[in-house]
Amino acid sequence: MDPVMVNSQGTRDEDKKTAKRNTLLLALTAFFTGGMFLIVLISALIVIPNVMRVMSRLDGIAAEVEETLEELDNMAENVEKTSNHIDAVVEENSEALTRAVESLSEIDFHGLSEAVNSVSNVIGTMSKIGDFFR
Repeated sequence: MDPVMVNSQGTRDEDKKTAKRNTLLLALTAFFTGGMFLIVLISALIVIPNVMRVMSRLDGIAAEVEETLEELDNMAENVEKTSNHIDAVVEENSEALTRAVESLSEIDFHGLSEAVNSVSNVIGTMSKIGDFFR
C-alpha cells in the first residue's frame, strides 16, 4: 500500500472518532440543556403562583396603609383644631382664672379653720343643752 493512502485512511479514522465524540458531546449538551430548561420551567410553575399570591397580599396591605395614612392625616388635623380651641378657651378664660386664683389666695385659711372650730364648739354646746331638755 501506498503510504499516502495509509495516512489518509488514518486521518479518516481520526476524523470519524472526532465526529463521533463531537456528536456525543453535542447530544449530551442538548440533553443537559433540555434538562435545565425543564428544571427552570418547573421552578417557574411552582414559584409564579406563590409570587402572584404575595403580590395580591401586598396590594391589599398597600391599600390598608393608604387608608391608615389618610386616617392619621385626619387625626392630625383634629388634634390641631383641638389645640386651637384649647388655646382660645385659655385666652378667653385666663382673666377669670387669674381672678379665681387671686381670690383663693386671699382666703385666710387659718381664720377659717378657727371659725369652723368655733361653730363646732357652739353646736356641741347646743347639743348638750338640747339633751338636757329632753
